[in-house]
Amino acid sequence: MGHAAIALSSLLAWFVPPVPPPSASAAPCPVRASAITAGSSHACALLTDGSVRCWGGNYVGQLGDGTTTSRSAPVAVKGIDDAIALAAGERHTCALRRAGTVACWGANESGQAGKRLGLLASMAGPGEPVLRPITVAGLTGVRSIAAGEAHAMALTNGGQVYFWGDLPDHPMRMATTGALVKLAFAGARHIAAGAKLGCAWTRDGARCFGPDLHWLGETSKSPFADVKLDGAELLDPFAVGHGHVCGVDGGGTIHCWGEADSLGGNARSSSAQRFGRDVTVSGLPRVVRIASGWRTCAVVADGRVACWGRNPYGALGDGTETRRLIPVWVAGLNDAADVAVGETSTCARTRDGRVLCWGENGYGQLGDGTTEARKHPSETQFCARAPESIFAEQPPRQPLVAALQRSSCYGECPVYSVRVYGDGSLIYRGEHYVRVRGGRTGRLDHAQMQTLRAAFRDANFLEAPYQCGATATDNSTARLYFTDGHKARLISHYHGCQDAPRALTQLEDEIDRILGTEHWVGKGRQRGDALAVEAMEPPLSVPGVTEEH
Repeated sequence: MGHAAIALSSLLAWFVPPVPPPSASAAPCPVRASAITAGSSHACALLTDGSVRCWGGNYVGQLGDGTTTSRSAPVAVKGIDDAIALAAGERHTCALRRAGTVACWGANESGQAGKRLGLLASMAGPGEPVLRPITVAGLTGVRSIAAGEAHAMALTNGGQVYFWGDLPDHPMRMATTGALVKLAFAGARHIAAGAKLGCAWTRDGARCFGPDLHWLGETSKSPFADVKLDGAELLDPFAVGHGHVCGVDGGGTIHCWGEADSLGGNARSSSAQRFGRDVTVSGLPRVVRIASGWRTCAVVADGRVACWGRNPYGALGDGTETRRLIPVWVAGLNDAADVAVGETSTCARTRDGRVLCWGENGYGQLGDGTTEARKHPSETQFCARAPESIFAEQPPRQPLVAALQRSSCYGECPVYSVRVYGDGSLIYRGEHYVRVRGGRTGRLDHAQMQTLRAAFRDANFLEAPYQCGATATDNSTARLYFTDGHKARLISHYHGCQDAPRALTQLEDEIDRILGTEHWVGKGRQRGDALAVEAMEPPLSVPGVTEEH
């Protein structure tokens, strides 16, 4: 067979299989959602019985099931059966409970999940994530909640606004370490939050704060110094995204402020005009719901959904990956009641309580039981029998035969790993600047395993001397492992090394060709995400084998 790559059809046969449609005899799934929310790589639904289910990335416990296992179908959040509203940040989630209290879970390095860190703990490191919901101390009488990248907000029945967490990238950044901050908004009517912004509607008008104010043409002198958003006083609903905000007026028309090419007004940002104010989005009949993130989506009165902005992995739902400056209709969706925007995926709740999602799915953020990206809506499987883990475990009683792990660099280097075991099982994990993020599996046949072994032998991997005399640069590192008989070797090949044998770099590229990983990694560069280091796979290590540098 030589060094031919695995045929795409062969690899696809070993991907996580899609959930089959129910048979005529199968009972329909009775689970129905009353609200939805989405974070960076996860999404959650509030069910009609007050419980909450979440799916997708779970590396810091943002699914709330007590684990850090990412899931491709919904799992129940532990201990919540009385929720009335949800809000998801980048890596944390909060629920408003019927009694007026708030429970949160997930990432907590800045106290955004409501667990107080203390000053010393906050300085020592990221801290432990919150794997199950905890009550945010000191909050009572809450009527609505909102969440941004690393913060959350609550509005009480008395019109008071509270903040906890952090506003990253602010020149005068100040984490609250989980303690509540009472904001100077008296008589607030409603609130909204986005990546690095928070907004409140008070008797003084619509007011926003945070480091992303510069996209609104304003300057933030301190973390909670707010500015008035002229023209936004009567907008409701309202949504805050990455560098832009949008709201709906009484006639159902959308108005947006912020980064010019995110506003839906068919204008691109430039050095001369980076932002726009009170831009009217035309072409949409009466809008009833709106959500923003890296893009904005709107539900119109007849149930259709339109989106615009960034379109990675088909997150706009129009069947393309083309960025859109004006709204495009989500294909095949005409009964939506609500919409939620994640970083690279989007979800809609239908009028009968089903949830449909589209876009990236490498971490299971579509909830349809697969890890396949979708450019059109796919139904979330609330009644999936056993949600599979995204990242496959090592096959039992099978030794690791070969592995390649490529780490990050200063730039856009693909970050991923691929492992091959004794029975031919192949496990891939994509992280950044790859076509497929998350997990994939495959299998090599006997001839392909022999080809892989021959590549290592031809490169004299187990015997060739290796040394690295280079100092630190911005290059990436490739970790290579191979075992043959009673010999095994693990080399950490820093690509800044001038003394390393050229055959090692050639071997790394040959492994990619033999395993066919270009189907997942891609030949072009894909946008990396904003996932924190907690999501990253640790450096490859093998028990009993010393890593050579």
